[in-house]
Amino acid sequence: PNLGFQTNPQQLTQNPLQPNLLQPNAPFTFQANPQVHTPQAFNLPQTPPLARNPLQPNLSTFNSIQASTPPQPQRFVPDQPAAPFQTSNSPLDHIIPCSLHYVRPTVRTFPKTIKAFKDSGLPYGSIFHPLADATENNSEVPVIDMGETGILRCRGCMGYINPYVTFLQIGRSWRCNLCFQSNDVPSSYYAQLDQNGKRPDLSQRPELVHASAEFKAPTEYNSRPPRAPLYFFCIDVTFYSVSSGLLQVTCQKIAECLDSLPGGSEAKVGIATFDSSIHFYDLSSGSSPHMMVLNENHQSELNIPFVELKQSRGVFVSLLEKLPKMFAQTQKVEACLGSVIKSTFEMVKKIGGKFILFSCSVPSRGLGALKHRENVKVMGTDKEIPLLKPQHDFFKELALEASKSHVSFDLFLFSEKYVDIATLGEMAQLTGGQIFYYTEFSRGKDVEKFQRDLERCLLRNTGFEAILRTRCTKGIRIINYFGNCYLKSDLMILPTVDADKAFGVMLDLDKDLPDSTLFI
Repeated sequence: PNLGFQTNPQQLTQNPLQPNLLQPNAPFTFQANPQVHTPQAFNLPQTPPLARNPLQPNLSTFNSIQASTPPQPQRFVPDQPAAPFQTSNSPLDHIIPCSLHYVRPTVRTFPKTIKAFKDSGLPYGSIFHPLADATENNSEVPVIDMGETGILRCRGCMGYINPYVTFLQIGRSWRCNLCFQSNDVPSSYYAQLDQNGKRPDLSQRPELVHASAEFKAPTEYNSRPPRAPLYFFCIDVTFYSVSSGLLQVTCQKIAECLDSLPGGSEAKVGIATFDSSIHFYDLSSGSSPHMMVLNENHQSELNIPFVELKQSRGVFVSLLEKLPKMFAQTQKVEACLGSVIKSTFEMVKKIGGKFILFSCSVPSRGLGALKHRENVKVMGTDKEIPLLKPQHDFFKELALEASKSHVSFDLFLFSEKYVDIATLGEMAQLTGGQIFYYTEFSRGKDVEKFQRDLERCLLRNTGFEAILRTRCTKGIRIINYFGNCYLKSDLMILPTVDADKAFGVMLDLDKDLPDSTLFI
């Protein structure tokens, strides 16, 4: 085979053994016929020709360059998108592609035919990291306010306007790059195209330049008026929590993070503690909180108000300082986690918010009580499989109801022996939450990691009451979804989504792709 550079980059010879693949021109955009730039000639020192090895196959060599030193390998920077092959007059040369930090395909090429798709045997999909923190190679996403014009969306697939749409009729209409539907351009958004087919106002339209963009949603996009974020803390005060120092460390760290919570002084907070009983605290009752103790089987509806930090910060911090002393002499080892979650959820389901749960033992009392079922004798046998499945559906049903009410659960689990994560974990899995697990928590061994995790959980960039839908070019369909969420048809329900959450989709090819570009 000829290993030299092609003299005509527009007529590349295809290897008959190579599948017909599409080349990407952006992390979420795949192009079939990229332009290839011919390399420039370099004047390098000439060296005597190397003696040919008689055992070496007779291969043609690069006749345009002869380097005296071996070429240096290119360094791959994963956070930088692949630059599209474009010319100076290309209608796409103004586009800033989506960073791989936000959208990352599983492969960099995509089959154009069903045969190539099946023969490759590769998983084709994409991973989305919508609220990823900005880095040096990943600039912040522009926030766009469309004003009175409103957000332009395709009337066929409801896709959003983006840099890859095509403007037609001198700019009076635009064609969707996903379903190819033509849409009218509102008069307030109209701009006549220049001789290169570009709008002259691109510098004022970031949604037509940045492949990653955030639109400011008008009121009609909200199912209800935006609310201040609510953080509700459920803290285990059993003997193990107190004796290990966990209760004191937890209260100290929460107090340190209060002033930096997303939502600022407008954020609302609430707190409950539990052992074999439930303890609620009314933080609106003046200079000192009022404590209410309920048994594990309490079912009647409560009405304990949640307070804004700017009004009751002092009372809340005072309570956090007193909790380790209040339960210093406790001897209770049983916990009613299910009962406290159920009782608290009934109070917040009309508001929505984020639960942060701290549990140090298997909840053996009250609603959703669990049995200790660890058995070392069945480890590594078929009898171990049931231990990896939930004991019952109480926490799953509670999580499904919470997801519909915009409530999420983050779990901090500590245990001296056994924690049934298979059962408790469904609360985080179905509500966009997260699980932090510490085996045999020790203040000397785990306290720094726990403090970092709790601080990150509370202070990271977080969105509330979110949904996520993935659209792709006609001919491609989504066959599977991945991530901590509740899936309703093709819609991911996310009571909360934060900077550490990623979601994935698996793609399938329905038919051969006639077009040269594919979008997700």
